[in-house]
Order: sequence, then structure tokens, then C-alpha cells
Amino acid sequence: MELHHQLKEITSIEDYRQIAIKITKAEGQVGDQIRLRVISDSMAPLLKVGDKVIVAPNSPAELRRGDVIVVWRNDEFITHRLVTMRDGLWYTKGDRFRHLDHPVTTDAVLGKVIAVQRGDILLNYQEPWWIVTNRIDGLLNWWEALFFKIGRTLKRKIFPN
Repeated sequence: MELHHQLKEITSIEDYRQIAIKITKAEGQVGDQIRLRVISDSMAPLLKVGDKVIVAPNSPAELRRGDVIVVWRNDEFITHRLVTMRDGLWYTKGDRFRHLDHPVTTDAVLGKVIAVQRGDILLNYQEPWWIVTNRIDGLLNWWEALFFKIGRTLKRKIFPN
């Protein structure tokens, strides 16, 4: 109950980071890494409902297209793929969606997913194979969103309502 009241008073992503760190330390986790449970299938098949993502804080300069990151948007943590950064805005996308999410500012980025716990299996996203795979997925997701936007624009011009 006390934590619930604290959460209502939080106003910045840094406050959420600190609360998340306190919660994970109370659960016996160490360091500044945060463990969050996946509650939607927006990143399937990469992330499944019930998976636990391990998030490490990163500086914006360390993040690259294709990294799976956690952002604070609309009063919830969202775990999606970083597709592009432009004019101080970060554009993410769920792998199951065709369109980009609404952009967020740098201060809304909690960190990068460095591993996924799926039952007894730990997938280490710091291994070279995962890094290359995520870069390729990031580029493909960017192209998919771009073509979807172009197609939607053409459809509106050809078939105006």
C-alpha cells in the first residue's frame, strides 16, 4: 500500500528508475539492472508473455538501432525495438506491428534489454549473434514502418474519402 502511494507522486523517469531499482533489490536482485515481466505479445516471437527482461541503464550514446529498449510511455513501461533516433526523439516499434510508436524523448528511455529469462533458459542479448540479429531486425523494422507509411499515404491519395 505504501509503495502504491509513492508511485502516484512520481513525476520523472529517474524517479521510476529509482523505485524499480529499490523493488528489484528488495527481491534479492543486485546492481542497477532491473527485471520486468513481459505482459503483452507486441514483441513476439522474440519476447513472450511471462518472459522476464533484464534491463541495464545505458547512456543514449550507447544505444543503437535494433536494440530492444524499455521506455516510459503513457504511464507504463514499454519494451520495444529502437528503430531510429531523430531530432532528440526516439522511435520504437513492436516487432508484431507495422507502424512506429509515438516518439519519446531521451529522458523516457529506462535502458536496454541485455537478457531475457524464459523459464530456466537465459538468453544473453550481449552475445555477438544476438547483437547482429538485433541490428538486422532494427533495420528491417525501420523499412517495414517506412513502406507502411508510404503505402498508407498513397492509399489516401488514390482513394480519398
